[in-house]
Amino acid sequence: MKQASYKWQFAQRFRRHAFGWRSDAPIQRIKEALAEIKQVARIQ
Repeated sequence: MKQASYKWQFAQRFRRHAFGWRSDAPIQRIKEALAEIKQVARIQ
């Protein structure tokens, strides 16, 4: 039986052209996304 798919939180925070890539915001978003992916990978 297949588990219910995980609802990603970081996907809501990534928007095309939302900010320039030279600012700290995109770096922080990427770190948050990686942390969430690693956490879900440990659970599954």
